[in-house]
Amino acid sequence: MMNETDSGSRHVRARVRCFVSASEVPRVVANHSIESKPCDACGEPIAPGYLHYEVAFSTLTFRLDAPCFRVWAEEMLRNNPQSKTA
Repeated sequence: MMNETDSGSRHVRARVRCFVSASEVPRVVANHSIESKPCDACGEPIAPGYLHYEVAFSTLTFRLDAPCFRVWAEEMLRNNPQSKTA
């Protein structure tokens, strides 16, 4: 899970910004993990049975744990103001 320290939070938010696109709406699929794999934002393992999100753009797919997904969603909304009203 995402490190809650200020520096850890800033680091994750900076990494998540790399996964934001203002020109494309991704396909998002929420699943429960079958095997332990790391979150692509914070690097922490997502344990079997825990919720993770696969976010797929046309040229990039990544996996996020729930706390990092919330940060990613905030950044997508921040960078796509028109999606706030849609």
